[in-house]
Amino acid sequence: MIEYIFNIFLFAIGLFVLIKASDIFVDKISIFAKSVGISEFIIGLTLVAFGTSMPEFVSSIIASIKGSPQLVVGNLLGSNIANIGLILGITGMISVIRLEEGVIRRDGYIMLASSIIVYLFTVSVELSRFEALMLIMMYVSYLIFLFKEKTIFETDFFEDYLHFFINFQFLKVLRKVNHAGDRSKHVVAYKELFISLGCLIFVIIGADLIVDKSIWLAGAIGVTEGFIGLTIVALGTSLPELSISIAAARKGQGDIALGNILGSNIVNILFILGACVLIAPIQFTRFTTFFVGPFMIFLSAMLMMFIIGKNRLKRWQGAVLVGFYLLFILVSIANQLLNGIFTV
Repeated sequence: MIEYIFNIFLFAIGLFVLIKASDIFVDKISIFAKSVGISEFIIGLTLVAFGTSMPEFVSSIIASIKGSPQLVVGNLLGSNIANIGLILGITGMISVIRLEEGVIRRDGYIMLASSIIVYLFTVSVELSRFEALMLIMMYVSYLIFLFKEKTIFETDFFEDYLHFFINFQFLKVLRKVNHAGDRSKHVVAYKELFISLGCLIFVIIGADLIVDKSIWLAGAIGVTEGFIGLTIVALGTSLPELSISIAAARKGQGDIALGNILGSNIVNILFILGACVLIAPIQFTRFTTFFVGPFMIFLSAMLMMFIIGKNRLKRWQGAVLVGFYLLFILVSIANQLLNGIFTV
């Protein structure tokens, strides 16, 4: 009993350190980026969107290195489901979320398309390094596609991105960085960079604790690593998205809340999953192929159905999303109790 309490305590400490250090890391690296002349637009598209996914990124990379691929799959796909069903659902229940059409018609469809592509890869049982490179290339081209515009909400929609990617136009676009000449700012900048690197060490330590204790917990209570990833780890690493989305909803900035969720989901299944597979190819279980993957697509499609053409998410729709997330958790638990019909 003492061993259980001690290991759960260490898991909680690891989660706290991971989230807190990730938050400080993003703040400090953003200050550094501004000081050396990188535009706020680029910072917002990269550091803010990627920063909220830092817990998923580091914990998944460490899980891949330690040979726990199902923990990776559970964490990333489970986080995407939690982001839409639980986090965006709770945010929508707090207040009606009003949205920008550009976010919906571009990033919403890109998230949905990415989910479908990853699911098609799961059908082949194993996600190969070649497919991982394709996912990463899609994410990089998506960033470059955004960088070429002056503002987020331009006339670019999903079909424009599709044309941009298929025709390899992203290879022709060069990033532009404005160079600042104030040396005094650079002194402050490198101080912030030093602090951010220190925080990154704590991010890694926290993620390492989470992975180790997740593996231990799965063995101790007789469940699979995939189940732990889908539930406890996925929910824990999604806490940054939850705090940002709720804060944005209370301030009436629904587009930020939705943009944060869409951006995080795109990062998770394109860049982070791709990076993990480059370390070690992942084989998908039947439970992932027949339930988790389709459920992620189902929730993504439901979200798009709720908001497309209406530019808002109503409170009752948020409640429906939360209800489906609870259903997802119940089915995952039932699968564990049946122990053998489907492996997570």
